Amino acid sequence: MINIKDFKVKFKPINSKKQYNEPKPATEVAATEPQRIWSNQKYKQYLIMININDLKVKLRPIKSKKQYKEYLGIIDKLVDCRENSKEEELLELVAILVADFESKIYPIEPPDPIDAIKIKMQESGLKKKDMAIYFGSPSRVSEILSRKRPMTLTMIKKIYKGLHISSETLLSS
Repeated sequence: MINIKDFKVKFKPINSKKQYNEPKPATEVAATEPQRIWSNQKYKQYLIMININDLKVKLRPIKSKKQYKEYLGIIDKLVDCRENSKEEELLELVAILVADFESKIYPIEPPDPIDAIKIKMQESGLKKKDMAIYFGSPSRVSEILSRKRPMTLTMIKKIYKGLHISSETLLSS
C-alpha cells in the first residue's frame, strides 16, 4: 500500500509554468528565472518533505499482517533519522500505529500476583521474613507464597504501596 522506496524521488521534467507551482532544481532552471533557483540538494530535501507529508496523509490504522510488515519497513528506514525533523514525526506516527496493532494482536497479560511478588522480592533482595510487614506473620507469608491462602484486600493495599506492584497485577488471578 505505502511504498516509499528509501525516500528517493525522481525529478519530473517541468514543461510549463501552469503544470507546477514549485521551485525548479538548478539543473532545470531557465536563465530567465533566476529568482526560483534552488540547489539540487535543497530541491531533493523539498521533494522528500513532500513525500513524507504524502505518507502522513496515507497512514491508516493497521488492519492486516501485510500492512503491519510494510509499516515495520518504514520504521526500519526512518530509525536513524535526525531529531526534530519531518522524518522523526513520521517515525513517531508509524510507531504509534504499530504499537496499537501489536497491543491488539499480541496482548500482554498481567503476571500472576504471587509470581510478581516473588520477582519483586528477588529484585529487591527481600526474604520471606521481610515480607511479614505486608502479610502479618512469617507463617502467613509462607501460606500465601505457596498459594494455600488468598491475599486479603488489606495485604494487597500494603504490597501496592510498599513494593509498588500495580493493583491490576495484584488483583488478577
